[in-house]
Amino acid sequence: MSFQTTEYYLFVINAYVLCYVIYHVDITLAVGDNEFKIATTDWSTIDFGAIAGDDAVTEGLLKTLVKKGANMHFNVTIASTYRFTVTGPST
Repeated sequence: MSFQTTEYYLFVINAYVLCYVIYHVDITLAVGDNEFKIATTDWSTIDFGAIAGDDAVTEGLLKTLVKKGANMHFNVTIASTYRFTVTGPST
């Protein structure tokens, strides 16, 4: 599985350039608790998770991620394909 990316640029004259990327992946999930993080395979280049004590993911709601955060939990009630989206800086 791999993330698809879309880059967006906002140019502001005489100030700075803001660049951010939207990453998304579509994953088919079974009913039940699904535990995950946003990370690279080495668990160090990229490793984002939930703020401690705020690990529940709710469909349709935004969640702030932190470096080396806790595993997140998404309780699936209907087996289906879900899109997970992360918006962040291009770096």
